[in-house]
Amino acid sequence: MPSSPSPGSPPTPKPPPSELLNVGVDCWRSCSFQPGECPNFCGDGGACCSVDDADIQACGFGESGCTGFHCCSPLVVRSPPLPPPLPPIPPSPPSPSPSELPTLGFPVFSTPFRVSSSGGHLWIEPEADSSLRERLHIKGANWAGFQQGGCPHILWEYDGRRTLVQDYVEFLTRHSFNAVRLPLSSVLVNANGPVASNCGEAYSGQSTLSVLDDVLTRLRDAGIFVMLDMHTSVSPEGNTGLWCGYETSCTTENEAPVRQAWETLAARYCTSHPNVIAADLYNEPHQGTWGVGDAGKRWDLGAARLGNAVLAQCARWLIVVEGVGGHGGGWSTCEPNGCWWGENIQGQISHPIVLTDTTKLVLSPHVYGHGGHPYFSAPDFPNNLPAVWWQHWARVPSATGHAVLLGEWGGLWEAAEWPQGVMRPSTKVWQQAFAAYLNTNGIGHFYWTLNDNSFRTGSLFNDWTGASELKLAMLAASPATYMPVLESSWAEHWSSLLEAPPPSPPAVAPPFLFG
Repeated sequence: MPSSPSPGSPPTPKPPPSELLNVGVDCWRSCSFQPGECPNFCGDGGACCSVDDADIQACGFGESGCTGFHCCSPLVVRSPPLPPPLPPIPPSPPSPSPSELPTLGFPVFSTPFRVSSSGGHLWIEPEADSSLRERLHIKGANWAGFQQGGCPHILWEYDGRRTLVQDYVEFLTRHSFNAVRLPLSSVLVNANGPVASNCGEAYSGQSTLSVLDDVLTRLRDAGIFVMLDMHTSVSPEGNTGLWCGYETSCTTENEAPVRQAWETLAARYCTSHPNVIAADLYNEPHQGTWGVGDAGKRWDLGAARLGNAVLAQCARWLIVVEGVGGHGGGWSTCEPNGCWWGENIQGQISHPIVLTDTTKLVLSPHVYGHGGHPYFSAPDFPNNLPAVWWQHWARVPSATGHAVLLGEWGGLWEAAEWPQGVMRPSTKVWQQAFAAYLNTNGIGHFYWTLNDNSFRTGSLFNDWTGASELKLAMLAASPATYMPVLESSWAEHWSSLLEAPPPSPPAVAPPFLFG
């Protein structure tokens, strides 16, 4: 039985009763046209809910509320539903080492191929034979810098020597990466002026697109896929909340610079560089909404406009759409844990982006492990993470058929002090859990970042905290599809068809003999 309080101690206060007001009454206008908790009209124990609110925790994810309209209903306080058991995924073969990759008798990326998104996965197949279609596994890294200075970062003096672009390309190959995401600036693409002075001697005096030509060619020759990312629409570089610069509402007119940059890139690289397979339309439009609110803030509408403009120039590219902040598919759909900028792609379930080719749409959340979100301090961390990821983005492929490709994730391995006097926490446990989740569910990804001046997250090439080898060991298990392997297998298949003996003629019965 409970022990009695000691003499003189105040009695333990009882929590006030949760008051439920206006049960069953239409609450949509009184609750400012937003589902979820609404204490002023529905009471502290109530919420404004409809059975269609499958993304709102306070409404029991659709279990509480009225049919056909929003009414005051009992507030549901519980954890998000656990994801259903995932279907078993056949184990992927281990990634081959560079020495195990086949030597082709022709340049890599010579065979015309098609990439697509359906059934919740990415696919690749030769254009000449769709029967050879197979899963496309992406093990990628973000290679930052073009968005700021018109070239990859860290090409200046580094540890007593010049770190050249080819050093990075060989590093990617050596560690079995098959893809990179290149952040760009619409301002720098459209201006195409001389690159910054810190781009190294090799690129001195060259234009942004000339440097990009060279980097993409080196990656193509190494058999590495590329996803171009429109990372910023302002200069100096900034993380704008919308895709039209610092405007508060986007229109076809003020989003034109981003559209123009994409049309320039598509016209320049669609044919010349087949290793470029994807256009990541805009980085982290966190102030946008998805399916709700002002049309000028609706990322689902803006992404459709931009995506279809890209497809009109280059029908073979994947159209990659990042998430928004808290308002995807409804208001405050990331409660109670909060979403990262770009993480919330839930809106695709209820308010789908419509492209001229639906097999080209890929959703791309961004997720990190260094924030103050409540789930980091939960007593069951990190076992609680799959349910959070399921709510925010992981259920979208099964609900919509579109693949998910993680555009950014990463972090510091151990706690470190940066800048001076500020201690940044370790994200090692989170990263290990996240990597295992991606691999178990066959989800491709791009790790942030390859080059070494991302001090908030650390890097892969030469991490400033000394954790490069530990991160690379974690990523070693990520499956990857290698174009040299694919093209070799396609060539062998077609060769075997040509070399196969002709079929035997059909048997003919002997003539009857009459005596």
